[in-house]
Amino acid sequence: MVHEAWYEPHHKRQISRLTGFEAKGPGFALQHEEHHQRVYLCSELVAMIEDSPLKLLAIRSAQGKTNLLHKRISTLDKQYHRLFFIAGLDASAIS
Repeated sequence: MVHEAWYEPHHKRQISRLTGFEAKGPGFALQHEEHHQRVYLCSELVAMIEDSPLKLLAIRSAQGKTNLLHKRISTLDKQYHRLFFIAGLDASAIS
């Protein structure tokens, strides 16, 4: 399998192209997949969560166990390539 990926900053989009080779009889079958993912800034995701009934509990990176929620949100995108947002239902939002 061959995996290619690139980021298009003007579209805020990551494109991943997967090319696979599967044995078929005496030869191989070629398979292609392409995935488009919208990339959001940390501040955009935080705003979306704040506008929802969810409560943001933590922001984490793959590099460590530190909760980054109380760090300066505007700098997180430059420091980390991938962030994970942990949210839960705000009990006061349940009617």
